[in-house]
Amino acid sequence: MKQIQYGDDAAPVRFDFPAEWDAANVSGLTLTIKDDAAAELLAADDMTLYDATTLLEDADQYTSSIVLATGAGDVAPGDRLVIDGAGGTETVIVKAYTASTRTAELESILLYDHAEGDNVYATWATYELDVSDTDTFIKGLTMVFIFTPTGSGQVTRDEYQIAHAVVDLAGLEADFKAIYPRAYDAFIRPTNKFAIMLRQAERMVKNELLAQNNALDYDRIVDQDMVAPVIMAKMAFLWTLNGDENKEDEREALGNDYASQLAGLLNRTKWTDDDQDDVKDEEEISDNEPIFNTSW
Repeated sequence: MKQIQYGDDAAPVRFDFPAEWDAANVSGLTLTIKDDAAAELLAADDMTLYDATTLLEDADQYTSSIVLATGAGDVAPGDRLVIDGAGGTETVIVKAYTASTRTAELESILLYDHAEGDNVYATWATYELDVSDTDTFIKGLTMVFIFTPTGSGQVTRDEYQIAHAVVDLAGLEADFKAIYPRAYDAFIRPTNKFAIMLRQAERMVKNELLAQNNALDYDRIVDQDMVAPVIMAKMAFLWTLNGDENKEDEREALGNDYASQLAGLLNRTKWTDDDQDDVKDEEEISDNEPIFNTSW
């Protein structure tokens, strides 16, 4: 689940629209928060939508940049925009943005011709959440965020947790570059998607750890050096998934590498600070001692 910093008076919340939503028709979005007993912690409140804008000039098919109209809000790498005009409607992802000229470089070429004045819509909303009342927003609190759109889309929900600290792997990119140079090169060229691959690898590892018998909580592991090799191995394996038969050997080798790293993590003594009090309680220690059953 996603984590919210304990005690923060302006915790950033970002919601990216599901693909089923029509960004051109989303006129509003509210956030409601409840605890896991359905008690309301935040009444429905408006999230901030990016103001729709237009293209300042024509953008030809097969080019890979657009210029937004004067007064357009800034965008950032990874943001998804929808361009809607007579030539066609398409979703693009921002690769880089120059605020002084409002020029967005895109991760791929345009599929259609677009004209000056064509509409441009964003596909996200933001909110600053005040969780500074630590009597209400206690450490480890599990919350349900309810996102209610107006104009397009259906109500959707997601689970969040108040966190005193999370796993945030310092120095991982440099280590990954040294250990898996070919995968690293593929992740940063022609578009730098390293952060996306890291986020996906962490999401997958979290789910795998929760599926284990001991339901290990990734974000509560204290020794991050124990976790980093697992995440890097998962990222390297993900690099091979879209390869052809020329990558079969690498796929097998890196798959075995990941399985070995994950097994090593699971078989080590671990401290997961489940109550987030920075105290190593006996029940938070997992020593993975083997359990022997009687048999014939």
